[in-house]
Amino acid sequence: MKLGDICEFTYGDGLIEENRKGGEYPVFGSNGIVGWHDQPLTTGPTLIIGRKGSIGEVHYSSKPCWPIDTTYFVETTKAPCDLRWLYYTLVKLDLTRLNKSAAVPGLNRDDAYEQEIRYPPLPEQRRLAALLDKADRVRRLRRYALELSETYLQAVFLEMFGDVQSNSKGWDRGTIDEAVAFSQYGTSQRSNSEQKGYPILGMANITYSGSLDLASLAYVELSRKEFNELRLEPGDIIFNRTNSTELVGKTAHWNYVFDAVLASYLVKLKLKSHVLPDYFVALLNTSYYKQLFQKRCKKAVGQSNISPTLLKEFPFLFPPLHLQEKLERIAQRIDRLRAQQREAGRQAEHLFQTLLQRAFRADT
Repeated sequence: MKLGDICEFTYGDGLIEENRKGGEYPVFGSNGIVGWHDQPLTTGPTLIIGRKGSIGEVHYSSKPCWPIDTTYFVETTKAPCDLRWLYYTLVKLDLTRLNKSAAVPGLNRDDAYEQEIRYPPLPEQRRLAALLDKADRVRRLRRYALELSETYLQAVFLEMFGDVQSNSKGWDRGTIDEAVAFSQYGTSQRSNSEQKGYPILGMANITYSGSLDLASLAYVELSRKEFNELRLEPGDIIFNRTNSTELVGKTAHWNYVFDAVLASYLVKLKLKSHVLPDYFVALLNTSYYKQLFQKRCKKAVGQSNISPTLLKEFPFLFPPLHLQEKLERIAQRIDRLRAQQREAGRQAEHLFQTLLQRAFRADT
């Protein structure tokens, strides 16, 4: 059947941030929950589909909600449907591929209505939805566990070194300039996805909490001389100098032994001997430093910047080396835990995608 014979995409309704009352009902944009309100637009469980921006992204609300005007929503269907089955059907259908606008991505619902899907009897819909719900729950739990582990080092850091802003434990004060021995911009050479040349890290490879995500790497072609000048070495600090205001200043520790370089939006730092990498990274990823970066970065249209020169002016705390070494040992154990959780998450995601493919393959 065509999708348009099964359901209708209804336009969401505008609800600007200052008008959201913070109640019990989620407010959905194209990319998920964007706030809360004291009354809903829908009356029960709802599918939300991105119409502008993150087009074709599909979200499910188990309760009444408010989809805003960048979305479509579905809460009732023309043909008998299990709404969770329809949710997974739309996920598998991948409506993101229907974008026709180069400027502002948009989904035309008439194009979506023309998509053909297999329409099994209602009991089979419920069986498939129940199976996929179980796999989806496993992958969500794995993601949540990884997110929790991302916050653990910061909790340990605050316990060991106290409140950063007030310097509650009275550590020696200075500036980042006194901690950094060397800084270097990444390369501005154009990268490629054909694995030609050397792996290159971009700003998306640094998570908000300061760990590295190397699942997706681009490549860059450099001469051997250029590579030797730019290569990352264990112990190097990676600083995200240019990004959106809320993300500028992300900081990570390179502790790998394979060849890689940085893109131009990143800076490589080498530290002086009295400052250890995991302490430096944990300090710069505290909420206090994130606020400092947002206040002092130089803002331009669509992006903000903190140059190495400006970075060296920021304050810095110098606790004893033996405490930094203790944090380093804890950070290594946490890194091993994260690696295990990332692998468990990868397996859970693979299981879900495999079941999704089998549930909606053409010969079922």
